[in-house]
Amino acid sequence: MQKWQTLIAKALILNAMSILYNLGWRGHMCEEQCPGVLYGQNCSRVCDCRNDASCDHVTGECHCKPGFKGIHCEDTCPNGRFGVNCREQCPCTASNTARCDSETGLCSCEQGWTGVFCNSTCPDGIWGENCDRVCTCANGGSCDMKTGKCHCQPGWIGDKCEQECEPGYYGFWCKQSCPACPVHEGDIRCNLLTGLCTCPPGKMGYLCDKECPNGTYGLHCSEKCDSCFNGARCDSVTGFCQCLPGWLGDKCNVECEPGYFGENCQFKCECSNGGKCRTNDGACRCLPGYTGVHCKES
Repeated sequence: MQKWQTLIAKALILNAMSILYNLGWRGHMCEEQCPGVLYGQNCSRVCDCRNDASCDHVTGECHCKPGFKGIHCEDTCPNGRFGVNCREQCPCTASNTARCDSETGLCSCEQGWTGVFCNSTCPDGIWGENCDRVCTCANGGSCDMKTGKCHCQPGWIGDKCEQECEPGYYGFWCKQSCPACPVHEGDIRCNLLTGLCTCPPGKMGYLCDKECPNGTYGLHCSEKCDSCFNGARCDSVTGFCQCLPGWLGDKCNVECEPGYFGENCQFKCECSNGGKCRTNDGACRCLPGYTGVHCKES
């Protein structure tokens, strides 16, 4: 209560002085308040207020704008303070904050942080001050929330993880060498993540040294063969049936026509006197009364 009484008394005294001594006013009837940067008796003194502060037309006291303090409003608020005469404390999380606006108290976050008080990390795919920048990392790469630098997945390199490991290498930063894999498509290749050999179609195993099991074919031996008959196997690369001599057709279920034998039935039998040849090897089966390799002898 006493404090308020003191302030009121001071105001009354200043008011009385301004009337008695023309403080803060000018004109024949003291009807004009001191303009701009002038103050005092008959507005004869010039204010020394800085940073766009206003001055009291009676006393010359400076009234600072938010963000400044000092007799002449010459000082900006120290870090962590804001407002009129820097009376307010910034609400920002100090360790994650780049700066607090000395006028409004708004927080500007350090790289990698966001939120009103800079207390939340950037979500995936975002980085930078106040998390205002989008990551550009490719092929599953993630970026550093502070610097934006890409951290690539195994098997990829480059500023944006856009480059696949060169043939013969795999893993993080493509620094690991592939094992002794066979040449495939002109290069030695292995899985970019695991280092396992990338086998050509029809091959399998750690070093691609095994054929596909019967009944399977293709890349990784993942395809199922159609049924192949009469002892035929399917090609481990293409999946086509590989017929034994004496047979034809997609499934090797068509025997050679009479008079022909061998692989793809491409050879003509040489049996005489009504003899018939076996379709697999062309051996003659003679009619009764004939003998010899070609049934020419009676």
